[in-house]
Amino acid sequence: MKKIISVILAVMLFAVLTVPTFAGADYRGDIDYDNSISMADSLLCFRYVAGKQSFDDTSLYDPKAADVNKDGSIGLDDAMLIFKYVAGKITEFPVKEV
Repeated sequence: MKKIISVILAVMLFAVLTVPTFAGADYRGDIDYDNSISMADSLLCFRYVAGKQSFDDTSLYDPKAADVNKDGSIGLDDAMLIFKYVAGKITEFPVKEV
């Protein structure tokens, strides 16, 4: 019984530490769910725009996080904004008026 409880607690701890927690947070830009916006996120977005990356239902990536300007689509402007954020040129993502 102790072993089962230990396994359950270990699984719960793993889930809490590895699953991103975006409740109430701005998750835009963190396409790969690693709790940071990095060059990997920027490259994923550029690859998506170029047609080399899929963000379908089986993907491990979040298309909502890629739409950083919240205009309803993922485009070159989103990829550039993520790149500028990673490069330190901007500190937050603007929201495009739709």
